Amino acid sequence: MAQPRAPARPTARRTAARADAPRRTPPPSSPPRRAPPPPRSSHPFTRTAAAAAAAAAAAALALALARSSLPHPDSCEQAAARAHALASRLQQWPHAPLATAALLRPAFEAVLFAAPPEEQLARLCGKPADLCCARAAEPCAALHRQLGAYLAMLRRVNESVEAPRARARRAARGEPLRAVVVGAGPAGLPSAIVAYREGAEVVVVEKRRHRTRELWFDLDAAGVEPERSTAQDVLAEWGFFDLNPRVERDQGGSPIVAVQCATLENFLLMLAALLNIDLRIQRQFERICVDGSGDFTAHLARDDKSSRRAVDAPADDSAAPLPVDACDVVACDGCTHEAVPFDVLVGADGVGSAVRSAMRVGYSEQRSFSVAGGALRRELSSISQVALNLIFKTNASGACPQPWIDPDTGLPLTPFAPSFDEPGLSNVFKRLYSPYCELQLLFEEAMGNDLLNKYHDSGELPLPLLLRLSRSLLLEPYQSEDALLAALRTHEARFFRIFVRRATVAGRVLSPSGAAREAGKVALGVLRGDALVNAHYRMGIGVNNAFRTLPRFATLIRSSMKNLGRNQPTKISAAVELLKPWRQAMEGTAQDMVQSQLAIIYFESLCGFLVFADGRVYRRHGDRSLSEMPLDALLHLNCTPEETSRIRAARLR
Repeated sequence: MAQPRAPARPTARRTAARADAPRRTPPPSSPPRRAPPPPRSSHPFTRTAAAAAAAAAAAALALALARSSLPHPDSCEQAAARAHALASRLQQWPHAPLATAALLRPAFEAVLFAAPPEEQLARLCGKPADLCCARAAEPCAALHRQLGAYLAMLRRVNESVEAPRARARRAARGEPLRAVVVGAGPAGLPSAIVAYREGAEVVVVEKRRHRTRELWFDLDAAGVEPERSTAQDVLAEWGFFDLNPRVERDQGGSPIVAVQCATLENFLLMLAALLNIDLRIQRQFERICVDGSGDFTAHLARDDKSSRRAVDAPADDSAAPLPVDACDVVACDGCTHEAVPFDVLVGADGVGSAVRSAMRVGYSEQRSFSVAGGALRRELSSISQVALNLIFKTNASGACPQPWIDPDTGLPLTPFAPSFDEPGLSNVFKRLYSPYCELQLLFEEAMGNDLLNKYHDSGELPLPLLLRLSRSLLLEPYQSEDALLAALRTHEARFFRIFVRRATVAGRVLSPSGAAREAGKVALGVLRGDALVNAHYRMGIGVNNAFRTLPRFATLIRSSMKNLGRNQPTKISAAVELLKPWRQAMEGTAQDMVQSQLAIIYFESLCGFLVFADGRVYRRHGDRSLSEMPLDALLHLNCTPEETSRIRAARLR
């Protein structure tokens, strides 16, 4: 059924389809105005009747911080300076997570061990709060508020991570499980925290020295899937929103929020350091080995001069147990080596995963998909989509270019709106959030190929196209190509093809070979995040899937705690059965991600249609309306270049 037509935007600017046209993420009945509320807790501290206890606990936190970092002030002036200095340090967690964790650690221990609040926050000011001089009152009050936020976060961490860990350790038999997580990104750090919560001894390995990724992720809404945890659910449990981080809300009214990658990673890094998880920064994973006692070890190299690549191994694409040999250290100039023992190895080190290579697991482009319960199947020589990323400078006030707002709806243009006026353009996704002001343009196959052929080698930009788009997308469009170039961070084209790739298996049992086999030890290697399946960038589904599958990962760690370990010889067949539920679940999830992404690319890039979050497919019309494509029409559709040209021509009539 056709959607009502939308009025054209006058002259230089064109409007989107009507506001009642379907959106990629349907808005809720009552859009939230604030950050998603953290889950309710049964701890007495969270009850409104316990306000006095909350104030006393905040005082204890302030006292612990003051004792650990600041001398007792002798005057109000000193108190003001101390309070201001401490508040400034506490504000640095988005940029200095490890330093902030070191500052908070004594206070966290005070919370854990319920230190009695014998003195009040006024102790930090040197006098009772009501007598504190005016110069000290304001910084002390600001510090008090900030400490209250940190205290709320620490309480949540205690309840959601430390307390469950204590219970798991009491229930564990023998030595704790040893887990090594390679990759301290949005997939690796949550995995490390969950493994720690379940009672494991955890080592995190990360080759990067600094965390500066500026791109923004969309985080799934809280509480939308009763049986599964979303990214917002997990982060609320861990106190992320208590610290009032910068998040950007969807202006269309959906509960999805966007967060910058560096902010998310630095919070998780601070949390891991606060929990005393062993962080090995600037370490490159190289290979899996077995030592003389039969223990499996992850061999790491530290090179202060440059990043080193892992030792490649040919993939055998097998789910069978992988025999692991003893191995010698590979010599290198200016680097040191470590061998870290493990029972579970987690590869969360991205698309170019060194762990996946060491496990001899293949990683290949996906070219076939099926939808509608298998009723529609397609297999092509290649399925991809051409994209162009544009990064704009911020203006003198530090703001990004502002998107144009439709006066009829009060909303920015939908991502598909520009495609009504630019044949061959599929979507434009806006992440105009300072300081990383980004537009991503996604093209249909024919136009994408033309642009790649014309601009890829030269590195130039399609300026006429971009200038037209600025007039339809931005509140203050650029008036000339020179003005547009001056507004961009780089003048080189950043065209690339989006492919969907996945690993052949989600994990393998590791078995010792040779003499080490007599020790009877086995280990597990599993893949997480982009190491398992890469995600279509525009959706942010990689990060969200990493959080959504944390309960399944926790189940694997709990099972491994009972059946693997230093003093528990395990038969290979038992380890295979232990890993099977994880493999089946994660490979099914990965395949669902592949099917969804390939279907979107196929219908949008090759067929010229639009696909929305609910999976429905729509055809554009020349009168700026949309109509849903019925399933029976899709079943008989085979998008050849000729068919795509016919569809595009019909759209323009």
